Amino acid sequence: MESAISDSHSEPRDDLSPSDTRPLILVVDDDADLRDSLVCMLEAFGHRVITAADGAEGLRAVQAEHPDLVVTDIYMPESDGLELLTKLNSADVSVPVIVLSGGTVDRGLFDPLESARKLGAAAVFAKPFQPADVLNAIATLVAA
Repeated sequence: MESAISDSHSEPRDDLSPSDTRPLILVVDDDADLRDSLVCMLEAFGHRVITAADGAEGLRAVQAEHPDLVVTDIYMPESDGLELLTKLNSADVSVPVIVLSGGTVDRGLFDPLESARKLGAAAVFAKPFQPADVLNAIATLVAA
């Protein structure tokens, strides 16, 4: 069940005032529970947060809202996090991306987190991750 906070936010939002200088973070994940948990955690630490349920929706949100940082899952239906990274690179969009993934290495042939690094992810974390580690990475990346 989707909650109001996880609805598509690829359209410009009135509650994201340009005068608000808090970092704007886009969370892209198809798991509504995890997405909502990340939103609560990030808002508790003073960030403004928008969400998307897959990479295509995330790309639209990046183009419409110009977030300071993107946190994305890799494995999602429709368009995954690696596709999102690839499209951001090809569109020459300069936004740091943190990748979270519960995916495992496929017989030593494909490591999704290593692929994300090669595509330019600023940080990668395997699920389950330590919230403090993600928050520290965010603090470092939005301060840069």
